[in-house]
Amino acid sequence: MERKTFSEEAIAELQKYSWPGNVRELRNVVERLVLLAETAEVSQEDVQLTLPAGAAGGQCNLLRSMERALWRSGRKALKKKSSSRRFGATIFT
Repeated sequence: MERKTFSEEAIAELQKYSWPGNVRELRNVVERLVLLAETAEVSQEDVQLTLPAGAAGGQCNLLRSMERALWRSGRKALKKKSSSRRFGATIFT
């Protein structure tokens, strides 16, 4: 597994959260961030999408996470079939 680092903004976002579940909750979130981050550096957006709903600006993190996952899966599918414009156009219809 690739070693991950946290951006300064990601650390600041983690520090803003009250951590009602204490150290166990922090550990679980950090583990989730390390496993799910797509780059070598965990970003502020990664943290905001991982924290419970209401923790990051009051927006629904689950919905934002789902939108992000759908966008990425669609992008990956289009890359796989980039030679076929017809297939790429039908993926989203």
